[in-house]
Amino acid sequence: MILRRLTIACLVSVLTACAASAPKPAPTAPQASPKAFRGVDEEISYHVFMGELAVGRGDAKDAVQEYQAAAQISMDPGLAAHAAVLAYGNGDLIDALALARRWQILAPGSVDATHLVAVLETERGDVAAAAQDFAGLVQSGADPNYMAATRLLEQEADAAHALPVLQAIVANAPKSANAHYALAHAAMNYKRYALAEQEARAALALDSHTDDPLVLLARALVAQGKVEEALPLIQARVKTAGDDVSLDLAYGALLSEAKHDSESKQEFESVLKAHPGNPDALYTLGLMTLQDKDLSAAHDYFQRLLKTGKRGDDADYFLGSIAETEKLYPEALDWYRRVEDGDHWLAAQAGIGRSLIKSGAGSAAGEFFDGLVADDPQATVDLRLAEGQVFTDVGQPRRALEVYDDALHSTPDNQDLLYARALLREQDGDAKAAEDDLAVILKHAPDDADALNALGYTLTLHTNRYREAQGYIQRALSLQPDDPAIMDSMGWVEHRLGQDTQALDYLQKAYAALPDPEIAAHLVEVMLATGDRDGAHALWLKASAVDPDNPALTVLAPRFQP
Repeated sequence: MILRRLTIACLVSVLTACAASAPKPAPTAPQASPKAFRGVDEEISYHVFMGELAVGRGDAKDAVQEYQAAAQISMDPGLAAHAAVLAYGNGDLIDALALARRWQILAPGSVDATHLVAVLETERGDVAAAAQDFAGLVQSGADPNYMAATRLLEQEADAAHALPVLQAIVANAPKSANAHYALAHAAMNYKRYALAEQEARAALALDSHTDDPLVLLARALVAQGKVEEALPLIQARVKTAGDDVSLDLAYGALLSEAKHDSESKQEFESVLKAHPGNPDALYTLGLMTLQDKDLSAAHDYFQRLLKTGKRGDDADYFLGSIAETEKLYPEALDWYRRVEDGDHWLAAQAGIGRSLIKSGAGSAAGEFFDGLVADDPQATVDLRLAEGQVFTDVGQPRRALEVYDDALHSTPDNQDLLYARALLREQDGDAKAAEDDLAVILKHAPDDADALNALGYTLTLHTNRYREAQGYIQRALSLQPDDPAIMDSMGWVEHRLGQDTQALDYLQKAYAALPDPEIAAHLVEVMLATGDRDGAHALWLKASAVDPDNPALTVLAPRFQP
């Protein structure tokens, strides 16, 4: 499920500037609205002040209303930007779009304003307008290509909303290799592998000399199980390219995706031999050795990565993870606290929480997250999601439920919090409560594939409403046809319906795409049901060798006793 961050990355600088320039009156408590303002500036200052108070107490709805009132009478584009992002973060798409358009009017050359307008048009289903806005930025030279649109949409929208916009761009610019590649990239991100293959081929037909579409084509083929067709594509380009580090790294990553782990590792080691300080090779080899549970080697790679001066936050995070795994909690805390930014910042905060609990300071973990929320109220949802996951990870699901319950008092319809609570309720055996949470999500977002799948799977596990469950899962599958988790759910509900031939097909495809132990367990069950005891036993042994303590697999052990 896509987590909605409260700010789009490209707007951070705008909000910082707004925070610096917005009026900040001295009072610290609410005051009644004056009967009459002495001027527009006083009225703007009043609404900004009241908006800041609302932000401080976590009242997003009032904050939006106050900033909206200020933005409507102010000529400051920064204020309109701030109000628009607040409204967007609160899920108020109508007001957010109106405010973003006001921002456009006040700052007609702002690329950030147009990006936000286009994202909001996408979210509201206005495909033509969003496509026109994104294309206009490319045609004016403000965006170098359509990848700016793709990255924004991948971050902010689901497949059902984003892909039609990119398809409209392609329809309007059929001779643009960049447009086809942008659509291919998004399709790959959304696990629409057949569409990714089609559009990557179209991009290559228009421009056969660039590497990116070729690499993406190979990745799409691998994702569809066409490994023997994919690898030669990149091998041929690597041989003719000479010492091309980017291409060599892409080839190593492709080998990893194709499950050719040994060859992949050799490729990255070759890059590192030729370029000893290459941060991407060091980072990837660190991840590979960490996955292989070779903590000593992983520690060495991440220490070497630190010395390059690149990807420092990533190295700090994984060094913290290694220390936590080795139960060196003070050392783990030290590494995690060094992470200042980047993709692993939130995970590092979760690592701090876990390390505090595991070192016997459980109350300090709650206080730590409370402090983070106080410092950044706009990130409350993400931080509370991380806190809830921490307590789940350390075996305290009741405490995690308390975190989600408290957070939902302030934002009762937040889909991410409801989804997290629903999963926890289902695992705790309260299927009815989980169903209620998922129903609220689907009331507001009927095309949320994750919620549809979760609801269908919950009904499959805990009720005999299999036909209803199948309907939800089928809708999810129509939205994300290549998602292995959804294919697994469909296979399991087909099994419950007695349709084991269909179940076997879905589960085999799911396991080929994602060799997860729970999918393996489902596949073993269906293979046993169809009489393939030898095949089921072989698969169980294979999956158990990778994850010997997984409960979904260990519970099957008696089935193979003589």
